[in-house]
Amino acid sequence: HVAAKAYALVLQCIAPDTVLCGDYKLLKRVLGGFDVTRVCDWASGGQVYESFVAAVEDLPAALERVASSSDDNDDGCGDTTQEEIGDIYQRMGSLLAALPSLATRFESLVGLYMGCEAFWFTESEARDMHIKSSVAISDMASVVARLIHEIEAAIGGDVVSKAAASSLLPLAQDMRILRTFKMARSV
Repeated sequence: HVAAKAYALVLQCIAPDTVLCGDYKLLKRVLGGFDVTRVCDWASGGQVYESFVAAVEDLPAALERVASSSDDNDDGCGDTTQEEIGDIYQRMGSLLAALPSLATRFESLVGLYMGCEAFWFTESEARDMHIKSSVAISDMASVVARLIHEIEAAIGGDVVSKAAASSLLPLAQDMRILRTFKMARSV
């Protein structure tokens, strides 16, 4: 029961605050303190934040390896790095798809507070949390879109052929725009 309240507090207050402050290491530490097998709805809450942090942390190093492998005449590490970037890209698509569910989950939690002083939040605090969460989710979508663009810029260059790039990166630009639009409309 205490763990459920702590988890709700993290999703409602701490996670949006850390995203807005760009303190992803703190968010990772806080989320790491939960036993995911005992947390209800981890996949639509904590896992979304955890996937976001992992993508933000993993991508810069992978892109750096791509740049250095293309400079070093490809010593065999390029394929592994391309697979890693392809995996990160796939996670980005899944993350973009999961952000609206995070917003919906927050809406249902805040609905409990609106119009009454339930739990430990006043109606005004619940409204402020809703705004902060919406902005944090929007920021996450912006970061993911920027990272997708960075991946496509790195893959689209001399690193791999256009055919290989299209197999690694299955989301067409129109689909990416549509997903971003749907995400923006849902918050």
